[in-house]
Amino acid sequence: MCITTFGSHNLSAEKVGKAAVKAMNNYLNSGNLVGRNLAGQLILPMAPTVQGNSTP
Repeated sequence: MCITTFGSHNLSAEKVGKAAVKAMNNYLNSGNLVGRNLAGQLILPMAPTVQGNSTP
């Protein structure tokens, strides 16, 4: 799992840190087993299993 935040010239390090903490808390409190990007990558390998075919 990776939480990424980016700063800018007018944004203090503390605000960037708070944004990272907020993103992590949102993820942890969401109840999801995987993040949004990983979920998209898991759909295709799982599709044959859902259809009853065990071979990819």
